[in-house]
Amino acid sequence: MKLQQFSDAEKRQLIKGGLDHILVHWASNEDLAKDPKVFIAGEGCYIYDINGKRYLDSFSSLVTSICGHDRPEIKDAIVEQMEYLEFFPNYHDTFNVPLIKLAEKLAKITPGDLEVCFFVCSGSEANETAIKMARQYLWQIGQKQRYKVIARRKSYHGTTIVASWHTGFPKLWEYMEPGIPGRLFAPDVNCFECALGAEFSMCNLACLKELVGCL
Repeated sequence: MKLQQFSDAEKRQLIKGGLDHILVHWASNEDLAKDPKVFIAGEGCYIYDINGKRYLDSFSSLVTSICGHDRPEIKDAIVEQMEYLEFFPNYHDTFNVPLIKLAEKLAKITPGDLEVCFFVCSGSEANETAIKMARQYLWQIGQKQRYKVIARRKSYHGTTIVASWHTGFPKLWEYMEPGIPGRLFAPDVNCFECALGAEFSMCNLACLKELVGCL
């Protein structure tokens, strides 16, 4: 695979531009000061930085690139669609052809009566919208008192306010207090490091009992 080539001066300028003008998600100032990385290409399960160094992409870009990099069939599909319509939102009274075909496919492969999709751009939006939909539904059927949401400790649900508030790491929401009422936390499911200090063979599903206790 042919990689873009940059002079040392260009590399320094790119790194400076990133550090000066971009806020990095989950930033580590220590690592940014020591070894900021600029990635320029990907192939299969590997990505390459500005110096040509190859990395195994076990990160999958927060699980958004699990299909790998530089897949010809994916590039071909993107180019083909761009020749017709690059983007138009699913808004008010509009659809587009790929969106309809995807929704139909999902309706066929999802279990039970899960046959309707609401498309968003990220997991944060998906979790936020799911909570909003649940609350609105209960509000509309006259059950406003049912507003509680159970999340797991050591869980991660996104970067929006509601998603962050239900994430099981206090450092990600303590600055937002008093927050949104109705949030409850149940134990994380990790028998190797049980939060309740129990042994799997003798715990009698203690974490499940604590979860039930939240209801």
